[in-house]
Formats: sequence, structure tokens, C-alpha cells
Amino acid sequence: SEKGASAWHFSFMADWGLVMCAFGVPVADGQAAAVLVMYGILLSRLPLYLWSRQSLRERIQTDRPINLLAAAMLAGSAPFAGFAARVLLLRGATELYWPLALVIAIGLLLWLPPSLRLGRSLGLPRGRQAAGTAIALALSVAIGVYPQPILSLAGL
Repeated sequence: SEKGASAWHFSFMADWGLVMCAFGVPVADGQAAAVLVMYGILLSRLPLYLWSRQSLRERIQTDRPINLLAAAMLAGSAPFAGFAARVLLLRGATELYWPLALVIAIGLLLWLPPSLRLGRSLGLPRGRQAAGTAIALALSVAIGVYPQPILSLAGL
């Protein structure tokens, strides 16, 4: 549906806003957070959006475990890559100016309900879509649990 596609587009804009906030924090943690969020967009959010397009057209929404896992990943919950990025961003913002970290934390909490709606918009993945969703979730968990290889590639 048009609303579902708009929700995905706004989620991409929100993630890019998070990247801009992270680049604006002039400490190493901010830069590391920006890199992790960008990898999250490329390796997790973009594939999930592409795989959700069919269910968006058919207006299918489900509350299966895979949808809840996708919602948790999109919200930046632990152990996904978004969690490590958010922790680094909040740590860098706290080091810079703690009220900034408070504002960012409130913004991140407001991120939760839209992420649940996006996770539901995946429908019930089948076949290659299910395999791709599982790979995107597994990559996000791997980066979230051990982000150092990605940060080393970026020179951080």
C-alpha cells in the first residue's frame, strides 16, 4: 500500500538522520556509530524493504516471529547491529554534551512503534524471500555482536 511504502521511506530518512547525527559527534564513537548505521542500512534495512514490496502491494501484515525479529532489528534492539550503533552514538553524545544524548535517546525511543509496523509489513516470507530475510537478520546479529571487523574496514 501507499502508506506502507511511505513508512519505509520515512524509516530510511530517519536512519540517514541518525547517520548525520553520528557524523556530527566529533569523537571516535560518533564516527563508528555512523559507519555501523550505514552498514545497517545497506545490509539489513534495504534488503528487508525490497523483500517487503510484494506484501505491501498485497496489503499483507502478520505478527509471526520473523516479523517481530525484523521489527527488533529495525528498531535497533540488541543483539542487532543497530544496537551497537546506538550505544556508540549515545556514548559519544554523552561525552560531548549530555543533554544531546538525552534528546537522541528520546528520539530513539520514539523509533519503536514505527519499527513494529514495518516488521509486520513483511508479511509471511516464503522461499527465497525467507532465506534473504534470514540472511539479513543473521548479518545484522553478526555485526551487532562483533562490530570490530566492519569498523576496521572503515579505519576506526
